[in-house]
Amino acid sequence: MIAETCPITVRTVTAHLDTGRAVYGEQASAICELPVEAVTIVPESCEDECTSSAGIQGDAQVRLWRIDVNAHAPQPKDRAAAFQEQQAFEPHHAIDVSLTMAGVDSGNDDTMLALYQHKEWWMRPTWVRTPSELPERTQLLLRRNNDAEDAEWLVLVAICGTDIRADFSGQPATESDDTALRLVLSSNRVGRTTLCDTAAYIACASDPYMAIRAATQTAARQLGIRTRKERPFPDALTGLGWCTWDSLGRDVNEQAIVNKMEEFQAKHVPISWVLIDDGWSNTDRTKETLIDFGADRQRFPHGLAHTIALLKTHYGVRSVGVWQAFQGYWNGLDESGVAAASCPTAITTTANGCLIPGSRAEQPAQFWDAWDGELAEAGVDFVKVDSQSSTSVMVRGTESYGEATWGRHQALDEVTSRRFGGALINCMGMAPEDYWHRPSSPITRSSDDYLPHNPDSLGEHLIQNAYCALLMGELYHCDWDMFWTEHPHARVHAVLRLLSGGPVYCSDACGHTDAAVLRDLLAEDGTLPRPDEPARPVIASLLNDPEHTDYALGVTARFGAEQVIAFVGLRRQPQIGIITASGRSCRIIDDHGATIDMNPGETHTCEIEYGRLRVFRVQS
Repeated sequence: MIAETCPITVRTVTAHLDTGRAVYGEQASAICELPVEAVTIVPESCEDECTSSAGIQGDAQVRLWRIDVNAHAPQPKDRAAAFQEQQAFEPHHAIDVSLTMAGVDSGNDDTMLALYQHKEWWMRPTWVRTPSELPERTQLLLRRNNDAEDAEWLVLVAICGTDIRADFSGQPATESDDTALRLVLSSNRVGRTTLCDTAAYIACASDPYMAIRAATQTAARQLGIRTRKERPFPDALTGLGWCTWDSLGRDVNEQAIVNKMEEFQAKHVPISWVLIDDGWSNTDRTKETLIDFGADRQRFPHGLAHTIALLKTHYGVRSVGVWQAFQGYWNGLDESGVAAASCPTAITTTANGCLIPGSRAEQPAQFWDAWDGELAEAGVDFVKVDSQSSTSVMVRGTESYGEATWGRHQALDEVTSRRFGGALINCMGMAPEDYWHRPSSPITRSSDDYLPHNPDSLGEHLIQNAYCALLMGELYHCDWDMFWTEHPHARVHAVLRLLSGGPVYCSDACGHTDAAVLRDLLAEDGTLPRPDEPARPVIASLLNDPEHTDYALGVTARFGAEQVIAFVGLRRQPQIGIITASGRSCRIIDDHGATIDMNPGETHTCEIEYGRLRVFRVQS
């Protein structure tokens, strides 16, 4: 359907320029207004899979728009030639686009959900009352317009296009207008005199999930990347897994892994896969650089292949993966190491002296093929690649967002597809220049690290995963990270990871596995079920902050014809969970086996204490 009236309009377009004249003692920067035509809002059409219902609503349709930018830095008449010192867009906050959102009234309860990048690598949700309150680096904004004749949801999704990154943020509210928000455009590279790209998508629908799906899938098609349903979940990561990180950290070694496997075997816990996390590889731990592609000789004295063979032969582990860093190691490759020497044409040097795989596709392809080739020969079945969103920071000023990521992700995805059947977990990569530029890899972490030593981190960890799945879950299978089975909130973490549709794995230390927590996740035939539609917040949770309102966090996933809804209390005072029979009769079965039949429009309410979990099966 082609949109007619867009609820977002362009007010002003402001350029932030480097004049190029600072070396002459003149003004270094300038701010100027550009024609509003430099930013256009264009009606967009939806494909069939976008207009079919993505949620529990009925037959609503989507109205969709695209925001394009085509801006040129104005030049003084005496410096108009390209060989002169021209004015160029600043690499960050190059262009500020002032936008107006229709239908906002600060006098009403008009809560909006925003997902924003709060660290170099991670994203989290927040809730605001007006567009002016939006945090910097907002990637998704969701609002419900209750003033419309039929209540309608509006979603704004910023993207990193071919070369330019877009972010929404608030604009200081004036006494007369707090409906304004900003669209900030950045290239990450100095010297750009033209910025031309797609910046964002706007969608409206009566179903919020449908609106999000339409915007994200249309963006993915334009960028040439796959969506979640087009990224098969890797067999190597099915079943229960165990990761070394929260038990062994960087002290991981073969004997400690074997000890843990002995415990799993004694407790009859069927571990299908093992992830050997950071600490296994041969690195300089002072400089934080990768020396070669092999394992640390002291921690794995017989080599990585020996450890993998033990896991598969003696402990029935089906697949084994290892940790890698997108730059080789945290600070790149060691300049005197074998890894750098083995592929010198594949390496580039950052402005601060780090050696990392280069940006042209053939460079990182050579690097990853050399490393992953050795790993495949050792019996490795999958990899987790960390520190991804550090790259655009490390090449700031010298590579644009597109130059920093497209070639590197294309090479990584291609090599892991060929070597490991695409079994790749992307991690520390929730900057838009990363998640919009991965062609085919199937899994992304959707939150900051699980912090088992800090029980108060429950709410933050769960809201990051649940709400970021609204965006990430349209493009990838979401990894909610590892968890401990001996923990006050073990069952909460275990069940929600089962609903997440991503990998399910614990990180228990030796002697600290509650086998019942893991066995309770398994089906009668011993397999680990996977949802047909993975977890996302229920509609009642979308605009209610579950850490500060009366409403518990509610997430829902679909297994065949059955919906599973889980509520978790995240506020110290009791909260409620609400199930509504919208559109048709249904039967709900609670976690005690009690059944309740509901007619259309009826609701069922339950009370949930902090840190407690209630699970309901809904049959229509």
